[in-house]
Amino acid sequence: TAALSSTLPAFIRELAEARAASPALGYGSYRTVLVSQRQMVFLRETPDETVLVALNSDSEPVQLPLKSIPGQHLTSLLRDKSVIDVKGGAASINLPAYGTAVFRVHEI
Repeated sequence: TAALSSTLPAFIRELAEARAASPALGYGSYRTVLVSQRQMVFLRETPDETVLVALNSDSEPVQLPLKSIPGQHLTSLLRDKSVIDVKGGAASINLPAYGTAVFRVHEI
């Protein structure tokens, strides 16, 4: 569709910018946090940075309750710049249909 063809290149550019700004996305080790039939969450980690990536391949939005998340809060590396609090290693991420989120993990 026309809307998809105009937004997809912008989204790919945004992902490329996030990767360029994040050593963990480019070179970090990989650790799975959650895998389901239509969602996946993983961490990319270096000694200096941890990034959480969440993917939703479902046609419906989803709320993902996550456990064993490091840090105190998550800050989006994408355009929305949202912040999610982590309490006791738990956080909840809302993803739109076919959505992607990329967060930097902050210890403080």
